[in-house]
Amino acid sequence: VGAFEPELFGSDYATGVTHSSDSSITIYHKVVGVYALDTIFKLSDEFGETIYLKNIVSNIDIGNTTKDYFVPPIRAPLNVRNPVSFYDLVDPQLRDAYYETDALIDHLISHQNTAPFVSKNL
Repeated sequence: VGAFEPELFGSDYATGVTHSSDSSITIYHKVVGVYALDTIFKLSDEFGETIYLKNIVSNIDIGNTTKDYFVPPIRAPLNVRNPVSFYDLVDPQLRDAYYETDALIDHLISHQNTAPFVSKNL
């Protein structure tokens, strides 16, 4: 899951430390040396862009094996990754829509299937 730059949180995060086996990764802890859900990693993606990742995975379970929601064997319970949302549900702002749109465009441009899909449909 993406994260904000640790500098935005002020003194909540300790100064970043370089990963012991990969010097291109910087790690920001709230408690020095403790990996927790609020740990943030700074690294470069495959396109050279600096990204920040939080130490969590967010998944959604659709259906389960105890309820007869899906008809086996045609359908099975699903576990999909929860898409990131930049909307503040309490106080939505126009900038939130810009952030959401920007994240979607970055995802679509960076996805490995975008170029073949566009080429085929042109």
